[in-house]
Order: sequence, then C-alpha cells, then structure tokens
Amino acid sequence: MNRIAASLLLGSAALAQSPDTPVQLSGAPSVFSSVFQLRGVGLAIVVVLTLLSLLSWAVIIGKSRELRAVYGGGRSFLRQLRDGAPVSALASIASPSPLPRLAERALRAAHQGIDAERTLRRSMAECQATLESKLSILATVASIAPSLGLLGTVYGIMETFLAIGATGSTSISVVAPGVADALLTTLFGLAVAIPAVAGYNHCVRRLRRINIDLDNAVSEISDRVAEVPT
Repeated sequence: MNRIAASLLLGSAALAQSPDTPVQLSGAPSVFSSVFQLRGVGLAIVVVLTLLSLLSWAVIIGKSRELRAVYGGGRSFLRQLRDGAPVSALASIASPSPLPRLAERALRAAHQGIDAERTLRRSMAECQATLESKLSILATVASIAPSLGLLGTVYGIMETFLAIGATGSTSISVVAPGVADALLTTLFGLAVAIPAVAGYNHCVRRLRRINIDLDNAVSEISDRVAEVPT
C-alpha cells in the first residue's frame, strides 16, 4: 500500500514538471509595471509620447467644448434671424458664436458706405482661421506618434541583437529586455496616435457644420443689412 501511494506521489510530481503543463504567471510583471523598467532611448521615447498624449487630450477636450458652444450659439442666432429678429438686436447679444460680431461689423460697414458682404466674407475667413487653430497640433501628434513608436521598436531590436552578439546566448534573459522595450514603445505610440486621429476627425466634422452655418448666416445677414436704410 505504501508503495502504491509513493508511486502516485512520484507520478503527480512528474506531471507537475511536465512541459505540457500550463505555467502559472501569477508573479509575472504587468505591462504597466514594465514601463518602469524601461531605460535609455526607450524611456526617453515613452516620456515624449506621454507629454504628447497630455497635449493632445488637452486640445481635444478644449476644442470640442469650444466648437460645441460655437455650433449651439450659431444655430440659435440663425433661428432668431430666420424668425425675423432685427439684425441690430442680434448684433448685441452675447454668444460664443462669432455671428453677432459679424452682424455688428456688417451694420457698421453699411453705415460707412462700405460693401457689407465683402466685410462679412473677410470677417468670416478670420473667424474660420481662429476656429481651426490648434487642430494642427492633433494632426502633428497623430502623424509623429507612430513614428516615435517605430523608432523605439527599431532601437529595441538593435539592442536585442547587440546583446545576443555580446553574450553569445539567445536565452530569454538576454532577449527579453530589448524586445520588451520595442513592444512597449510601439504600444505607447499607437495609444497616443489613435485618440489624436479620432479627436481631429471629430473636430473637423463639427467645424464643417459650423462653416456651413457661417456661410448661410453671412448671406442672410448681407441681404438683411442691404434692406436697412443707411
């Protein structure tokens, strides 16, 4: 009986050491903890990507709020204008939209005998340029973040081959650090670029709607101002 029990115990131990048995990775480092093990160029790239991510998120949040407020103010202005409200009254309302300011400039130009529509078109172009500001930051981050990640990937692979050449070994302890750096920088590059692209496209779509409203409002304001006696 004792021999049978001993055989069972030995068989269990052999099975536990079998290469087919799944390895428990409860103590394995996570991706987050691996960031703190970066060094040299890989660490520098991750720091730069983190700063770019903070910058792009600040632009996304700030610009989205600004464009949403401008769009809502513009729709309200157009609605009142089409309901027959006087242009002089609309020019004095407080709104995040540039349309009241455009109406004020059109009225001033008409009183001075200047072409109101030309004044409106010029002012609209200035407003559009102002609304488009900072979008170039998102475009830049979206384009360079993957390139920085690729740079880290190439550098990590080079480090891996140099380590193999120096030690003459291809063990996991030699290969893992360089490969980990390469993958982490790629991950960070994509994590920074994807939100920047999505935020840029969202802002561009909102800006197109605003530009349509601006163009429609300029035409209607010009027609209404032409009817006002100077």
